[in-house]
This record gives sequence, structure tokens and C-alpha cells, in this order.
Amino acid sequence: VTKIADLMTQLNIDPRVNLPEAKAPITDPERIAVLSAFDAFARGDSSRLKGMLSAPDQVELDKLVENGGWAQATEDVSRIDLRCGKAPNNDSCVLAIFHVANHFEPQLWSYEIAAGTPEFEAVATPPNVMTLLSGDDWITTWFGLWARDLEIAMLPDEEVTIPQTDFTDKEEPSDTGGGGIAPAGDDPGGGDGIPGGSPGKRKPTSNPVKAPKGPGFK
Repeated sequence: VTKIADLMTQLNIDPRVNLPEAKAPITDPERIAVLSAFDAFARGDSSRLKGMLSAPDQVELDKLVENGGWAQATEDVSRIDLRCGKAPNNDSCVLAIFHVANHFEPQLWSYEIAAGTPEFEAVATPPNVMTLLSGDDWITTWFGLWARDLEIAMLPDEEVTIPQTDFTDKEEPSDTGGGGIAPAGDDPGGGDGIPGGSPGKRKPTSNPVKAPKGPGFK
């Protein structure tokens, strides 16, 4: 494995790119790929960088170049600190901390090298990640924060309590008090004495009441 200092000289890497030996990949192809990609960032060379990005990131880069965001983002870069490691799924990753003016811009990338051609893909950035990175393995911490935020995002905004109604059939209480109206056909005593009569119905008189006469009646 060639030392990072020697590769910096051989490849004419911009001195603003900082990759410590202890945080560098363990193979020359990976070391060269990482140094070359972030040399393009440091120099603002979008055409060289584009060939090393995944298809979605190429689209984003084109948008930045077109609207002037690329030049604005790279012209004030004073230093790029790099540290390499592994994602939880064992993908190779490089974490870049861009020193821009008086603040830091962190970005994590996963990468692979197929047939000698590197391809870098941006990893989602958790909110306020720069203030939350700690310990020796910042890459593992990054993925842990991302997983935590993803779990929080999947939670419902609020718990909805649905009122419950009991529709279970209930038996009507039976009338055992002996009171009430006697059923048809019964004469409980003191009634009209009509067998089979309806409750409360009086026995008709022998002389029915005649209809009143008035205008229009005969």
C-alpha cells in the first residue's frame, strides 16, 4: 500500500485535501479514488467529478452547475478533512468535512470500485449531524443517527383514540309485578265481562248513538 503522502505527490492532489494515514482505505485503488474525487471537489472541477458519481448524484451536480450553486459552494472551501470506514452493510464509505468560510459542511459518501472506475453515492444527512458526531468511528455514528431519525419519521403524528360502543344484546327485564293491562280474553274482575274483548274496550249499548244532523245531512 502506497502512503497517502506519496500518492498526494504522484497524483498532484490539492493540498487542501487531508486524508490521515490512519483513516485511509487499505488498498491503493481505493486511496487513489478517494483522493482524486475530493481533489475535484477542492478545485471545483465538476466535469472530472461527474464521471465518479452515481446517476442520481450526477443529476444533482448538473443542477448545481446550471444554477451557479456549484461555483458558490466550492470557491470558499479552505480544507476537506476525510476519514474512511465501513457502513453497517459493509459498504466502503468516506466522510468528508468541508471547511467553508467559517463553518463546516459534512457529507458522507458510499463508494465502490468496479473495473477500476470508482462510483460515489451520497448518503442521507441527519439534521445537525455535525454537532452529534463523537467517538472514533464517526461513520458508524452517522448511520446510527440516520436509523434513529428514520424510526422517528415512521411514528404517527398523534395517537387517535376511537370511542368504543357496546352493542351487545341485553335481555329486557320481565314484568312479574302482576300489574298492567290484562291480555285479551281475560276478565280480571271488575271489568266489562266480555270474553275475548280487548283491554279497555267498553261493552256497546243497545241503542247506538245516532250521527248528528246538520247542513248536508238527511
